[in-house]
Amino acid sequence: MNGGLHLRISYPSIVIDYEEGLIPVVTDVRESVKERGPLVPYAAHSPYFTLVPDDVYDGTWEKDYLTQLGMPDGFIVRSKPFPLWHGQLMTGQPPDTVEEGWWPLWEVLLHLFHRLLEEEDRPAMLVQMTPGILYLMAGEPGQLRFFNQFPVHDPNDALYFILKGLDQWRRTSTDTPVWLAGHFTTDSPLYGLLSQYIAVLQPAPVPLDPLPGLADFPEHQYADLRSFAACVSSAVR
Repeated sequence: MNGGLHLRISYPSIVIDYEEGLIPVVTDVRESVKERGPLVPYAAHSPYFTLVPDDVYDGTWEKDYLTQLGMPDGFIVRSKPFPLWHGQLMTGQPPDTVEEGWWPLWEVLLHLFHRLLEEEDRPAMLVQMTPGILYLMAGEPGQLRFFNQFPVHDPNDALYFILKGLDQWRRTSTDTPVWLAGHFTTDSPLYGLLSQYIAVLQPAPVPLDPLPGLADFPEHQYADLRSFAACVSSAVR
């Protein structure tokens, strides 16, 4: 095993394993080997989540915040301060998915979005695409408007949720940048369809340090890994 940085990101359908200097290994979640080395950080998808603003957060109501969103009994509630967005990031996880070294995936994605808004300095939307699910974030520098995740089965589903998000935000597809990250190519049916309806569509720029082993991949493909590495680095300083 490589002695450097080792990260794992677990989505509902795929798992990405990265060891410093090596090409990431992407496996079907049903085939992924669960065992990890000691203290290997891993970020995991959460079926229930919310960001509670600091000025209204009450720690005695932690579970209630998520049960109102449909979280069943028996789930583990995890809460951590998220100063970048001035709130408490809360997630509900099945009990067998929370282990030592666990991070909420939304922390990784919202960290990336915050850095993008700082760098680009304009209102925008970030969409993280992975097989079967779309993660959507919208806001402007210093202000997160909303974030959510949706099941997708084909490009039309992705288009629907992006356009609906823009409409709810009262912005249009002609003047709002939509940054696309994750597992897609610019010659794919997904990108082709979205570009017909979204005027300012582009692969997400990634204003984060590169990772060894990723030089041969477009930067948007593993933006999540680069953001996760930045989160872990900040936590251990």
